[in-house]
Order: sequence, then C-alpha cells, then structure tokens
Amino acid sequence: MTVGLSLNFQVIDWSSGFIWLFSLTLTVLAVAAKLLSGFLIRGNGYTRFAIGLAMVPRGEVGLIFAELGRTSGIFSNEVNTAMVIVIALTTLLPPFAMKWLYRRFRKQLPPAHG
Repeated sequence: MTVGLSLNFQVIDWSSGFIWLFSLTLTVLAVAAKLLSGFLIRGNGYTRFAIGLAMVPRGEVGLIFAELGRTSGIFSNEVNTAMVIVIALTTLLPPFAMKWLYRRFRKQLPPAHG
C-alpha cells in the first residue's frame, strides 16, 4: 500500500477555500485535543503541556485511515487533501515547538530523552 503517495498535487484546487478552512479547523482541533490530554496526568503545568505537545505528531495512523477513506470513496479528494495537510503539519511542526519549549523552560521540565 502506498499511503499518502497517491495524492496527486496537480489535480488539487489549491484555491479552494474548503481545503484551507477544513485543514485549519482540523489542525486546531487535533492540536487542542492532544494538548488537553496532557493535562489529564499529574505534574506541573510545563510537564503536562510538554506531554500534550509530544502527543501531537501521531499522524501515521491518521494517514492510513485517510487513504482507506479515499480508496473506499468515503472521502472526496478535497477532504483527503485537507487531512493529508493536517497530518503533515501535525507531524512536522511539533518537534520545533518541543525544542523551543525545552530551551525556554528547561528548569521546569524533566530531562528530554533521545
């Protein structure tokens, strides 16, 4: 299976307001839900935020479901495109945010591993 590679960038209507609005909405919801999940554990606010932020880049499963939805006809090309954009953003941006967080609040956070 070639998950994510089946997206044809030439046939996407990049001027579609739906793709951008839907992508933005899903990105905000995905990030907010994962950040909030970090506050379900014990620890100081910095640690909770760091754990929630570390949960954000979990797009591989979403990418599989997006591809299954596209190939089965459940998702239109626009919805699939928006989902791939969200998955890309939530996979690529959190490491930079984590690096900033640990630089800024190193003393309040547990040691980073890896």
